[in-house]
Amino acid sequence: MCTRQELEKLKGFLTQNRDQIETNFREVEQSLKAELRVLKDRGNSVIPEVDFKDLLEAKQFHEDIKNSVHKRGVIIVRNLLDQSTAKEILSDLKEYMRDNGEDPDDPQAIFFEIYWSKAQIRARQHANMVQIQKLLLSLWNRNPDMDGTVDLSKPSMYLDRFRMRKPGDDRFHLDPHIDSGSITRWLDPIYRQSYHHILNGDWKDQDPFTVNGRGQATMDRHCSFFRTFQGWTALTPSEPGTGTLRVLPVLKEAISYIMLRALMPDVPKHEFPGYSEPKIFYLDPKYHEVLFNEMISIPAMNPGDAVFWHPDLVHSVENVHNGAETNTVLYIPSGPDCLTNRLYLERTRFLFKNGLGPPDFQGSPQHELHFKNRGTPEDLNEDGKMMMGWI
Repeated sequence: MCTRQELEKLKGFLTQNRDQIETNFREVEQSLKAELRVLKDRGNSVIPEVDFKDLLEAKQFHEDIKNSVHKRGVIIVRNLLDQSTAKEILSDLKEYMRDNGEDPDDPQAIFFEIYWSKAQIRARQHANMVQIQKLLLSLWNRNPDMDGTVDLSKPSMYLDRFRMRKPGDDRFHLDPHIDSGSITRWLDPIYRQSYHHILNGDWKDQDPFTVNGRGQATMDRHCSFFRTFQGWTALTPSEPGTGTLRVLPVLKEAISYIMLRALMPDVPKHEFPGYSEPKIFYLDPKYHEVLFNEMISIPAMNPGDAVFWHPDLVHSVENVHNGAETNTVLYIPSGPDCLTNRLYLERTRFLFKNGLGPPDFQGSPQHELHFKNRGTPEDLNEDGKMMMGWI
């Protein structure tokens, strides 16, 4: 946690060339407003989509899709898992829960401290999931001066939960925010390098898809893994209005605005709007109003569809689930082989072998320890072993 004096000192360091920063911010603001007008006209149709079978045939993203992902920071992959597979995974997951005293139909329960079911392992190491993660990693580049230990050809596995949001739920909602760090984007000198162009007057040269130290930086107290894309894989149908994901698909302009808005003279010297320990970085409706009110819900999703989004992308979750069915998603992101993720996997392997919760979910680490039919390292296929660093 940063003290008031530390925040003032940090801001003083970052605003040594105030005239340049303010000029830069005004340029960002104008560009952002133009992009938001396009968003208002086109809605969620700006979000690129691709069918997984087309990707398999092409073995790469089409240039138009690639450019759109680089601009929008989000992509929907249709039929990543076929619907029968997605339904089997959901059925097996529910059976595992019931066999171990968990009620998937509990109207008050949304998240469950379950990570090692064979159903989840199956989804994480499914051949299609491995292939899409490799393709997603190919959208990134390395800075040879900072990213020599990053291997963008080799995905690493991150362990996360699943969500079962029940009809009528209005308790689980997330306001607009960005993950993968809060004050560290300004504070940590290596992570700050990822935003070098924004902070030094040439924001248009910012490339959100160059690693630039993220693979070794101190980013986030909530997530000890470098995610190139966060991800949801749908196990049930969903659509706008059913408690789904909302995004702000204006990647570079929005993160540039956030980084520079904190340095404007109307913000108190000891404040970085959105930073509040120990929370994640929620947008401040006072200082980020232009972003706060422009979120759009992703299109309808079918079982087996997946959505992936950049770690700098502003996103939220609809306030209310007004649908008729439980909205269930698996959280499966992508991330490369790198220093940060090797350390994460070393810890994860120990916890997995001992039936304990993964590194970033230690609130009740022994919850699954005595569960019947819990997954073990013997349930990993070759891809799973590779993604967990065993081979």
